Amino acid sequence: MKLFFIRAFRAAKLDATVFDEVMENAKLMTQAIIVVFIYGAAVAYGSFARAGVAGINSAIFITLIGWYIWAFSTYIIGVRLFPETGTTADRKAFMRAMGFASSPGWLRFLGLVPEIGGAVFAVISIWMVVAAVVAVKKALNYTSTQRAAAITIVCWILSTLFQGLLYIIFFSVFGISR
Repeated sequence: MKLFFIRAFRAAKLDATVFDEVMENAKLMTQAIIVVFIYGAAVAYGSFARAGVAGINSAIFITLIGWYIWAFSTYIIGVRLFPETGTTADRKAFMRAMGFASSPGWLRFLGLVPEIGGAVFAVISIWMVVAAVVAVKKALNYTSTQRAAAITIVCWILSTLFQGLLYIIFFSVFGISR
C-alpha cells in the first residue's frame, strides 16, 4: 500500500518515470482505478458536500463518467486521428497512466474550505491537465509536448462540458441544490 501512495505522489509531482512504471505493469490497473475513485470522492466532497448525500453520490458518478470520457477520447484522438510516427499504444496501459495522472485531483476535497473553493478547483484542474499531458506524452510515445497538450486539453474541455451538462440534468431531475 505504501508503494501505491508513493506512485500517486510521484505522478502528482509530474515524475514522468512513474508513468513508464505504471504502463509496464498490468497488475497496477486496480491501483489506477483506486486513484480515480479517490479523485471522484474528493470532487464530490469538495464541491458538493453541502448538497447532501444525493449530491455527493451524483457527483461521484458524474466525475467518474467524465474522467472516463476524457481518458478514452484522448486515447482515441491521440492514436487514431493525430498519431506521431512512433506512436504505439496499449489502451489498458494508457488508461493506467491516465488514472495515475488524476492523483492531483485528490486535493479537490479542499474545496470544502470556505472562500477558496473556486481557486482550489482552478489550480487542481490545471495541475491535473499538466499531469495528463505528461502521461499522454509518455503513453503514446510522443516527441511533441505541444501535440500531447493540445489533444489532452481539447478532450478535457469536451469532458468538462459533458460533465456540466450531466450535473445540470442530474441535479434538476433529483432536485438537488447546493
